[in-house]
Amino acid sequence: MRRMWFGIGVVMSCLLWSAEVPQVYLQAMDAIAAQRYDEATQLLLKALQDVSLPREYQARVYSYLGDIAVVNQSYRQAQAYYRKVLESYSDTSVYSRALYSTARMFVIVGDYDAGIALLSDYLNRHAVNDANEDGALYWLGRSFAAKKEYYRALGIYRELLNRFPSSVYAYQTRQFVQDIEKSLQASTSEKDIQKIAVRQNRYLTLVAELLELQNKLLDLKKQKIDELTLMMSREGL
Repeated sequence: MRRMWFGIGVVMSCLLWSAEVPQVYLQAMDAIAAQRYDEATQLLLKALQDVSLPREYQARVYSYLGDIAVVNQSYRQAQAYYRKVLESYSDTSVYSRALYSTARMFVIVGDYDAGIALLSDYLNRHAVNDANEDGALYWLGRSFAAKKEYYRALGIYRELLNRFPSSVYAYQTRQFVQDIEKSLQASTSEKDIQKIAVRQNRYLTLVAELLELQNKLLDLKKQKIDELTLMMSREGL
């Protein structure tokens, strides 16, 4: 499924830009669409050797190289390609997508704090003009869940489902929400029971202390009454 969506995205990109794209770039896009990723990688690297290749296409080449690396599960290599876009092509339309992709890679490799920082930046500054806002929310939710910040993860997942109910991430997100809610309910119930038990013990202790104090006061009162009775009898009253 991931490969199919990747190929469709490349084809649409080619249709929009084919009037001015260099031939080797188009060949690379065709290879990606056909899932011939080794061939596509070689063609993309060849395209980068063309000094006349416009900066916009240079950025796209690095971005697609990163995408191919993701498909091949070469995540560190993917990060390196996306980072190239962030460092050298911030003035191109590919920058926001590379920012999202880099953030996603941080989450995948387990650097959740870095992923959260970049995803937050993406959502705050670039999501309006890009098509990956649902994905950014999904990966942000996964980051917080991985850090065991489940309530924050739930809030983000619910925002994703409310705003993008038909997203490709929606089904899995619903599963995550159900799993987290069940886990929290079980955890919360156990904690509540422990809290109630502690409170009950404290209450029983206080009651016992009050009863003991009351008994002492009654004893003192009895002693006072007995003393007063004795004094009155001595006085002949």
